[in-house]
Amino acid sequence: MRCTELERWVNKMVAKYNYPIGTAILSMSLEAVALEVGASKAGMTNVKPPVVRGHSGVEHKFSFLASDGSRNYAFDLYDSVKEIEVLKTYIKEYDTGVSAFLVSQGKPTPGALALASEYRMRILNRETIGSVFEQRVVKTVSS
Repeated sequence: MRCTELERWVNKMVAKYNYPIGTAILSMSLEAVALEVGASKAGMTNVKPPVVRGHSGVEHKFSFLASDGSRNYAFDLYDSVKEIEVLKTYIKEYDTGVSAFLVSQGKPTPGALALASEYRMRILNRETIGSVFEQRVVKTVSS
């Protein structure tokens, strides 16, 4: 399902059932659905609850967590991404060893982009979420 089709379907359900969903919540819901669909298409398992115990013993919660059986892929959804969001996700990635991604509804700040680049992290948006799973499928098929 393409994002525009998904948006139309969600809008139809919101109108039909009179859900009091704000624009930000609706948008983040679309990103969450896109993550679930992408992971499923790539043959990955959706891990629920999306919690991973780090080397420190701390349990880290992500917005979405998928596994291919040997590696975990974690995603943190944010309305907007500034430096602090990059740091939060990086600390969780460092402690747990997962491959972590940030997903932003809005445009990340220049400082967030620079910090993410320094930490070799990707900040995704609704249009680029699928690229993570497409790369995973290509790697699996070519192996």
